[in-house]
Amino acid sequence: MGEYEDYIIDKPERFKLMPESVFSRAKEYGIIMDGLASGTRTVKEIHDLYSLPDGKYSKTLKTIYRYLDTLEQVGLVKLAGHRKTKGKRTLQKLYCRTAKVFFNDDAAHKEEWLKTEKGHRFIDMLTALIWQLHGKEGNSEAISESVFAYFRASQIHINEIIDKTMTDDRFSDTMDKYTLSEIKGALTFVSHIQAMLDSEETIEEMKKLLG
Repeated sequence: MGEYEDYIIDKPERFKLMPESVFSRAKEYGIIMDGLASGTRTVKEIHDLYSLPDGKYSKTLKTIYRYLDTLEQVGLVKLAGHRKTKGKRTLQKLYCRTAKVFFNDDAAHKEEWLKTEKGHRFIDMLTALIWQLHGKEGNSEAISESVFAYFRASQIHINEIIDKTMTDDRFSDTMDKYTLSEIKGALTFVSHIQAMLDSEETIEEMKKLLG
């Protein structure tokens, strides 16, 4: 490729809240979004994400431009700068995600998510798994309320953490050191730790039911 220098004019935010309609597009274009999670890429480098073992591509370069245009319009991807290759006059555009981590503003960021159909299914699944893990049989409704209470507390804490990391610059140095998956994992674990500290009565009740 030769020697080159990147000129960066914009960087991803740490976090960004997205409505469900946009959040789902990030999954739809997962190859590009995952590829940009590690940093900026040129259109050619993004096209390379679709390379096949036989040297061909599963998508045309024209399609990649169309994908990027769509992702820019919905606010998931933006122009990060340009790349100047030594000996060439033309500049290559560099793209990046608009944020390191995206959260679903219609669901994941709201405590009320647990009261939706998906939320109830999630609680039902957790309750069943916990019940079976402890060798229990029959009706598991007795522990369902405790599971709901615990995850409600956890959801409140993850909302607080997201708000603080989005608005408090003291978090920026810490967050900039880690990858997307590491940040998501850390947010989840911290919210559970905080929930445990605040839910002694709920946990004791669960112990009695499972004992």
